[in-house]
Order: sequence, then C-alpha cells, then structure tokens
Amino acid sequence: MDKRKVKIYLLVFLIVALGFFLRIYKINHIPSGIYPDEAMNGEDAYKANDSGNYLLYYPNNEGREGLFMNLIALCFKFSGISILTLKLPAIIFSTLSIWGIYLLANELFFQYLGKERARRLALIAAFLTAVSFWSINFGRISFRANMLPAVLSFAFYFLFRGVRTQKWWDFALGGILFGLGMHTYTAWRIAPLILLFLLPIFMLTRKSFLKKYW
Repeated sequence: MDKRKVKIYLLVFLIVALGFFLRIYKINHIPSGIYPDEAMNGEDAYKANDSGNYLLYYPNNEGREGLFMNLIALCFKFSGISILTLKLPAIIFSTLSIWGIYLLANELFFQYLGKERARRLALIAAFLTAVSFWSINFGRISFRANMLPAVLSFAFYFLFRGVRTQKWWDFALGGILFGLGMHTYTAWRIAPLILLFLLPIFMLTRKSFLKKYW
C-alpha cells in the first residue's frame, strides 16, 4: 500500500480516537448527574426491554423518534444499566460524525482542489470536529440529536460520491442513510430542503444532469 495512504489512514484513526477519548473520558462524572431528558430516554429504554415493545416513536416528553431509545435499550440489555450505557449511543454517533465529516469534506474538496489538498483540508475539518466544544459537550450527553450530524454527513458523502462516480450503490447508500434520518431527531424534517437547494446547483454545474442522474 502507498505510504501516503497509510499515513492518511493513521492520521484519520488518531483524530477519531482522540475524539472518542474526549467524549468518553470520565463519563461517569463529567457532566455530573444526568439531565431530565436523558433520564426519560433511559426510562423508555428500560421499559422497552422489560415489555419487549420497541417503538418507532415514543410519545413521552412531547414525542421522540425511537431509534435512539432502542439503541440505549440494546446497550442496557447487553451491558447492564449504567451512566456509560445510557450515554454510549451518543458517544458513538458523535465520534462517527468526525469520520463522516472527513469523508464528506474530502469528497467535496477533491473535485476542485485535487487529492492532496482535499485530504489536508478534510483532516483539518475532522480535527476541528473532534475537538469542537459543542460536539464534545453534546457527545457526552444522551441526546438523540447526536445522531443527526453523523447520519447527514455520511448520507451526503455518498450522494456527492455518487454524482462523481455515477455508481448506483453510492446513491442507494446515500438514500438509505438519508431515510434513516427520519428516525433520528426532529430537526431532520428540514433536511429535504437541502436536497431541493442542491438540485438547481447540480443542474447548472453539470452537463445533462437530469438525463444522467434521473
């Protein structure tokens, strides 16, 4: 394998590992205690395990998409009930968003700046995400909103890659992940507007766009 590629893979791994460490370090003590919304998520997860009734939508606390609670329930089931297992899905998705940002930034910049510069900028974007105060802060709190940046960054990575490669499986993966967004967080509901905004841009910047990508 090319030494440069090995170096890039290693740097990405180290950045993601740093992000994971910053999100899990002393998770039982920082922040102290849990928020009411976290407690409600944990309670719904506990009840789902107890009853075997895993919902797509949990009506408590003004209603919440069910994927996050069901993932907490899975953690409770296999690793017991604790602060760590309550927050583990948030930690994982917040960490995945670092990798997703790297891939998306690399794909976006690659087409205009070339491979080397794109990789450098993608590494910077991933590092800034890894050490961002807000990303770390929310990554340590069991909120389902942590899923949204990860799911959207991967979904748009595959969409943009599909536009470049014209391979159907890139579009399929992007579509599946975009659909998964319905089960993450309320703010996803405006995400389709991003696609509507991108469509005229694609039509203006690519020849016969609709004919090639219908």
